[in-house]
Amino acid sequence: MQLVYGHAELGPDYYTELYATGRKQLNAVAAALALEAPIDPDAVAPLLGDWGHELSFELDDDDELFLVAPGSRARVVRADKLFKTDGVYLVSGGPLVGNEVRVALTDGLTEFKVVDPASGETILALAR
Repeated sequence: MQLVYGHAELGPDYYTELYATGRKQLNAVAAALALEAPIDPDAVAPLLGDWGHELSFELDDDDELFLVAPGSRARVVRADKLFKTDGVYLVSGGPLVGNEVRVALTDGLTEFKVVDPASGETILALAR
């Protein structure tokens, strides 16, 4: 990043601090969203369990939803008001941090998509 964006003089500490600050801000947004719209266990029930590719969704005893991938357990919060659409969630950690999770039930299949909110591009789509 330093070479591509011409910021070599900033050094790695700058980017480490920038990342840490961004993570704190995203955690604060996720906490606010979780208070505003708690996870509905019935609504996320079709998501729970194994999706293959070493991906799964888990709901803990406090009704917090997590996307689990190798080496990562990222909290997922409802973001209906943020995205002005029902059934949209936000990944608040891990490698897919900041992306939307959309859930759809069609033709007897449950599908989830991970979508980049800035571009609308689907990053990952799985169905079962």
